[in-house]
Amino acid sequence: MASPPFLKICGVQTLAEARDALAAGATALGFLVGLTHRAEDEVTAEAARDIVQQLASGVETVLVTHLTGPAAIADLAHRIGVRTIQLHGDVSPEGVQEVRRLAAGRRLIKAVHVQAPGDGADDPGADPGAAAGFPGGSLGGPLGGSPGGSLDGSLGGSVGGSLGDPALVRARAYAEVADAILLDSRTADRLGGTGRTHDWAVSARIVAALVPLPAYLAGGLTPGNVAAAIARVRPAGVDVNSGVEDAAGRKDPARLRAFIAAARSALSG
Repeated sequence: MASPPFLKICGVQTLAEARDALAAGATALGFLVGLTHRAEDEVTAEAARDIVQQLASGVETVLVTHLTGPAAIADLAHRIGVRTIQLHGDVSPEGVQEVRRLAAGRRLIKAVHVQAPGDGADDPGADPGAAAGFPGGSLGGPLGGSPGGSLDGSLGGSVGGSLGDPALVRARAYAEVADAILLDSRTADRLGGTGRTHDWAVSARIVAALVPLPAYLAGGLTPGNVAAAIARVRPAGVDVNSGVEDAAGRKDPARLRAFIAAARSALSG
């Protein structure tokens, strides 16, 4: 029997939001704890633990963190009681291996950022790949730049440098040590939750190159565009945060239902 699709609602802040997401058909819930960049949905470890403890044991609960120290990451996961860790910050492949050693069998997802033009260009120190020892500087780099340091082309274009493209190089390196890769957007002050899409052509190339490793798509997804995104990228699952929120920044039950229904239908097609 095929496993259910990965349908993650990220930035869960309350038990009510968690229950609404699960009622809509979500298969995973993300809790933002231990952040270094801007995010309105951050919660404390204690708040996340209280929610996790009230959920059924089969729910895939995910620690989403910017922390870089393997021991601190593993300790946080233990304290909250999550089943999965999503590494969204500057953790090298060797660091991911150390998290795995310390994480007591938890599933590991590593984020790789596919940037849009200008995102993070003035903040190289915030680049989640720069300190990981990868060539090319930023994760994905600005579109239309030179080979070896950036992605080439606009929407619908190809990935510059093919197998030598920095974003793909990083994805391949992390594929050796993670259980799944998450392709996300970023800005100078946000490592996720940007509400912005990136170049889906780039992500499609990465997804195809990583088969059979699961690669998930995030970044600017909404009930209105998720079906088209899945058709273009063919990911193993999707991850959404701000795209299912209301004006007050809370998860909206109607948007949750619409997003999950559209994503589930597209993933099964």
